[in-house]
Amino acid sequence: MERDDVLPEYDFSGGVRGKHYQAYRQGYTVTIHHADGTTTVQHFELDAGSTTPL
Repeated sequence: MERDDVLPEYDFSGGVRGKHYQAYRQGYTVTIHHADGTTTVQHFELDAGSTTPL
């Protein structure tokens, strides 16, 4: 599919579709470092059959 809205300097010809898919499906962790020195850690997992986190 040709995309007219992508600028010519963006070259995706060497890209691999789905390269990180399996790792993403296993979930991911987000660590937030707050200005007061505390840290919040949240783990996100995907709902079965979903592509968006719960």
